[in-house]
Order: sequence, then C-alpha cells, then structure tokens
Amino acid sequence: MIDISDGLAHSLHLLAQESGVGFEIDEPLLPVSTAATQGIPRAELREAILFGGEDYELLFTVPKEAIAVIPPTVRFSVIGNVTEAGVRANGHALPDTGYEH
Repeated sequence: MIDISDGLAHSLHLLAQESGVGFEIDEPLLPVSTAATQGIPRAELREAILFGGEDYELLFTVPKEAIAVIPPTVRFSVIGNVTEAGVRANGHALPDTGYEH
C-alpha cells in the first residue's frame, strides 16, 4: 500500500519496484471526480489523473478473491491487475513520472 500524493503513475512504479511485480492499469476504470472533469480541460485530464500530485488516496493490492470480502463501507476502485513486470496502462508502457517537489 502506498499513497498517491506524488502521482498515480509514480506510485505504481514505486509499489512495483518494492514488491517485485508489475501492473496493468485499465484507464477507463480510474475514478475521476466531477470537480476534476469540470475544472481540468479534457485535453489535460489524462495527464492530471496519471501524473498529477497532491491526491491523498491509497493505492493497494489484494488477491482477486479478497475483493469480495472488503466491507461495503470501504470505498475503493479496482483499476487493474498485478503482472510479472512493467507498469502499463491500456497495453502501453506508463512512464515513471509524477509530481516533483
């Protein structure tokens, strides 16, 4: 588990590196707030979602069979799968880019 305050893509890379795995993300599954869709131009939205910072959400993995037993009071979104190596989104390599301090 890791927070995504430095960006989702960068956090995926950190989690993959520390866990010795990879990730395949399905971009249409990424949750996007109404405020983001109204406040960020459509052409910039993907970059903001994947590479922007200051989001205080947690990124975590669980075995597929554990998803069904997560209590309904826990809000979460399944955004992809753990793979053997690499970090990809919609079948393409996802760069290790994020918020820079």
